[in-house]
Amino acid sequence: MIFFDVAARILQASGAPATAVAALAPAWTNIGALLDVPKPKGAACLACFDGFVHVVGRTLVLLQHEGAPLPFEQYKASGRRIGGGSSAFAQGREDLAYVYRLAAGHEPVLASGVKVAAGTALTTGVVSVHDLLDILGERPLRDEFGRALRARAPLDDATLEALLDPMFGFVEIVEAGDSGVEEGTVVRRDEFFARNQALLAEDRQPAIARQILLGYTQLAARLST
Repeated sequence: MIFFDVAARILQASGAPATAVAALAPAWTNIGALLDVPKPKGAACLACFDGFVHVVGRTLVLLQHEGAPLPFEQYKASGRRIGGGSSAFAQGREDLAYVYRLAAGHEPVLASGVKVAAGTALTTGVVSVHDLLDILGERPLRDEFGRALRARAPLDDATLEALLDPMFGFVEIVEAGDSGVEEGTVVRRDEFFARNQALLAEDRQPAIARQILLGYTQLAARLST
């Protein structure tokens, strides 16, 4: 029941009436697990953008445009890892590619030349909602959570948004700038924006962060401190 206790505290903090909290209790066994989102082991590689997938041995290459990939030595690594791959730009060309080195136990699930949409699973493995957040952004993921929750419990809009808001309310610092916050630190999104506004007002370097998704296990730990 720890997740329900966290949900009750979140709803009360949002100003929801006691009746909303009480009404949630019978449905909790149906929706509680959906609100806990641990990072899966053996996550599938996901397409990071709309493009064409190519299988080359134990490597997948996702290209923006139709056509065969260049030899690997002509790609130069660039950017951070996401969705199981790492970005690369073809040297001397503007084409963006994502290169996925298949880990043991991962197998491609699509044939070469297939066109895919961003977020499509390219290999066997569990689809990670954390990777989907990096790739698709918050809104599509919130909508999907909303549909899944409403399929299991009669939630009104206010209760649904109150339950989801804290899960999307944190960011991880990628570059500290002049913020004094260590890279890798998780902070509330509103605090991050407020700190950056203050830095910009002082003509100082703001921090850079990426949005993350916290499940109710992690929220429980934060609410208990």
